[in-house]
Amino acid sequence: MIHCRSLSFSTVFSHVSAHKLDHLVWDELTRPEQLNEQCDSGAKLAIYDVDPNAGMAAQPLPLEPICVYVDRGKEKMTSDTGDRVRFHGHRALAREIFAKRQILLPSAFEQVDWINVNKALHDVPRLFQLWACKQVHDIAGTNLRLHKCDRNHSPLCPSCLDAQESCAHVLMCEEEDRVKCFQTSADNLHSWMQSMGTCACEVLEKYIMRFVRARNGKSFMDCIANDHDPILRKLARSQDKIGWRRFMEGMISKEFCAIQETHRRLGGSYLSGAKWAQSFSIKLMEMTHGQWLVRNFLIHDKISGMLALERKEELQIAIEEQQEMGLEGLGEEDKYLMEINLEDLETTSGEHQAYWLLSVKAAREAFLIRRQRAQAALRRSQNNHG
Repeated sequence: MIHCRSLSFSTVFSHVSAHKLDHLVWDELTRPEQLNEQCDSGAKLAIYDVDPNAGMAAQPLPLEPICVYVDRGKEKMTSDTGDRVRFHGHRALAREIFAKRQILLPSAFEQVDWINVNKALHDVPRLFQLWACKQVHDIAGTNLRLHKCDRNHSPLCPSCLDAQESCAHVLMCEEEDRVKCFQTSADNLHSWMQSMGTCACEVLEKYIMRFVRARNGKSFMDCIANDHDPILRKLARSQDKIGWRRFMEGMISKEFCAIQETHRRLGGSYLSGAKWAQSFSIKLMEMTHGQWLVRNFLIHDKISGMLALERKEELQIAIEEQQEMGLEGLGEEDKYLMEINLEDLETTSGEHQAYWLLSVKAAREAFLIRRQRAQAALRRSQNNHG
C-alpha cells in the first residue's frame, strides 16, 4: 500500500461518489468514478475470496475501516455497527413472527419503511411502545380478550354493543361518538401535514386524507382515482399490500419517504424524507391511541364509565335496602346516619355514598354485637343467682 504522505510530488484530494453503477451504466461514468468502482469491486472480491477457516492474521486497513454487509449485501456499515446489526436481526425475527401470526405477509412486510418506523418507536415513551406492541399483536385488554379469560365477561364492544371488541374493532367502531373522535383526529393529522409541507401540489396530502377517512372502506388505489402518476400508483400498490389497519398502526410504505425526500430537495419542505416519515408514523399511531383513550374513558370514568355505572347500580340497591330497614338495629348514637341527605349517584363518583353504606353496616353490626354481649352477660348473671 502506498503511503500517501511520503510522495515526491504534490497531491490534491477530491471526493468521488461511490456506487454510481447503481444508477448509471459504465460508459456514463467519469474516469475517476470508473476507477473508484474498480477499486471497490476488487476490495469486495478480496473479502469474498478469504477462507474464514484459514486463520489469517488481522491486518490494518489504512484507508477504510473494516465493514460489515447486512440485508443480503444491500447495506454496508463502516462505523459503529451495534444498533444496525440489532435492527436487521430484529427485523428478520419480526418478519418471521408477523407471517406466522398473520399480521403481515412477507410480501407486505417488505413494503413497510421499517427503518423509519423503528426510529419513530424509539422516540416515544416506553408505555406507548408497549401499547403499540399489544395493539399490533391483538393482545391488548379488549372485551374479547377478557372474555377468553373469563367466560362471564361480555365480549361485546362497550360503545356499539353490536360487535365483539377486538383491537381492530377499537379502531373501526361505528358508534357515533367514536366516529366523531376519529374524524377530529383526522382533522389534526391534516393540519399537521399542511404545517409540514406535505407535497407541494397537495395531491399526496389529499390522497392520504381520503385513505384515512375511508376507515378501511377504500383501498389507496381507489383513493387516487384516475390519477395515473406512476410514482403515486407505485405508492398506492405498496400501501395496499400493507393495508389500512396496519397503516393506522404506523406501518407506512417506504415509498412515502422517497416521495417526501424528492419534495424536500425541490425546496417544498424543510423536513427530510426520513424525519417526515418518522413523524407521520407517530401521528398515525397517536390517532389509533386516541380511539383507545375514548374507549377507556367510556369504561373506566369514575362517574359515567360503564364499570362505575354497574358499581353504582349495585350501590343504589344496597343503600335502598338499608333505608328500608330504617332505625331498626341502630344504636342511639348512630341513628343520625339515617338523617344524612345523600347526593345523587348519577352526578358523583359514589365515594361518599359508599362510605355511608359502610358506616351504616358497621353501626348495625356493632349494635348487634353489643346486644349479644349484653344478653350473654344477663344469662350468666341469672345462672349465678339461680
